[in-house]
Amino acid sequence: NATAGTLVLVHKRTRRPTRLVGAAAGLLLALAYALPADLTFRQLLARGDQEVLYHREDGRGVVEVVEDASSGVRSLLANRLRREGADAPDDIFIARQQGYLPLLLHPAPHRLAVVGLGTGASLAASLLDRVATVTVIEISPGVIEAARLFARSSRAVLSAPKVRLVQADGGRFFRTDRQTYDVIVQDLFFPYRAGTGSLYTLEHYTRLRQRLAPKGLVVQWLSLNQLTPRAFQVIARTFQHVFPHTSLWLVGGYGALVGSESAHPIDFATLQQAYARALAQHPELSRTSPVDFLTAFVCGPDRLADWTAGAPFNTEDNGWIEYRSPLPFDQLYTENELAVASLSQLLDYRQPPPVTNLDPRARRRLERAYQARSLALAGLTLLHQGHTTAAHEHYRRAYRLNPKDAFAAHHMRDTWLASAADLVEQGRYREAQDMVFRVLSLSPGSLAGRFVLAQTLLAEDQPQRALAEFQTIAGRAPAYPGLQDALRSARQLSRRTDAGQEDRS
Repeated sequence: NATAGTLVLVHKRTRRPTRLVGAAAGLLLALAYALPADLTFRQLLARGDQEVLYHREDGRGVVEVVEDASSGVRSLLANRLRREGADAPDDIFIARQQGYLPLLLHPAPHRLAVVGLGTGASLAASLLDRVATVTVIEISPGVIEAARLFARSSRAVLSAPKVRLVQADGGRFFRTDRQTYDVIVQDLFFPYRAGTGSLYTLEHYTRLRQRLAPKGLVVQWLSLNQLTPRAFQVIARTFQHVFPHTSLWLVGGYGALVGSESAHPIDFATLQQAYARALAQHPELSRTSPVDFLTAFVCGPDRLADWTAGAPFNTEDNGWIEYRSPLPFDQLYTENELAVASLSQLLDYRQPPPVTNLDPRARRRLERAYQARSLALAGLTLLHQGHTTAAHEHYRRAYRLNPKDAFAAHHMRDTWLASAADLVEQGRYREAQDMVFRVLSLSPGSLAGRFVLAQTLLAEDQPQRALAEFQTIAGRAPAYPGLQDALRSARQLSRRTDAGQEDRS
């Protein structure tokens, strides 16, 4: 489960591992939210600010869990080359959205099968009471052991009685399994890894279809930054050949092919009811709404077929994905360029979701939200192309139309945070606070926002309030950059303030 929360930009490939660059504004945050991180971590660990909490080497490779000293964020690494998941708030939010998508689209998802465990953050959505049984298939014993270290972000889903964990190859499992499932999810894999291409073949998808209950759904997640547009088309056309009623959705930087043998109309009233039941169990869903959920829709079967027309099928015989998907990483591509290349093409095929039973008010809200998402996605591509001013205007318009649009909100959050930092440098503390409060309204847990807020309070001779903010940060990330010096300053000023009050009394 490769996630999207790391604020990084990838330099063009050289023979030596490249250094990760922390992002602060513009392109970096937009791509970090929208396009999953997929990077070399060797030098990151060599710097010494990452504590290795778990390490295992076996026939499947090297699996590690590392914890960042400055943020407290844990990451699941494969071979110190790829990040398979993390427990940063943005990572968890996107993973949850991935987990909810098929469960909200299926009217009665009682039996669920998931290929690929990762950190378990997306799997936590299966704790909904609508789901009776969950079968998780994970090939790596190291990933299974490491997932226990993410129990907080996964809500200890592996300990749930209804969850059955099977250590097996996903392809081989469905060759022999005789159970049927309402929903089968193939989570995020690294398609260029040896053997993984078989999970995208015509034959494998056919076996999944045979394991579907009536009206069942199969969901294939794809990471846009790991596939060329052509490879994406090959997988999508192969998938749709087996599941003629296929739609494409976009959550963060991940595409979801949702397929079935029969049409699955989206009834808005039914979706609202399912959403309300899920919200009662998982309050985090309050960050979005049924309307926001629908903006993840990209296109239906006809437009998807138009986009993939002429692409070859991926079969066990030709191994198209197995042999061709690694090639771009030997060329002068970056992962973000791969993602934006696909996204730029897909924007031409995007269409409103086919929803029935919409009342006039909900229809107007959906139209605004759909327009906002279109603007935000266009803004992302403009940002990557270097058109910063035009991109910001797209995001600003998107945010005005729908403040809950995740792409637009993240861009605006980054813009406000950068502005707040600039205002602090200029000594304009009240204005900086206004910007920070906007940031915290979108991300209450933002450590960067809390730190800037504390700086402004300290500058305005409010050391006690500043100290409280700094201590909150220390409770979550004791090694946050600059925190210890800031704590000392706040404590000293707080003591002086207390002493002055005693003298006056």
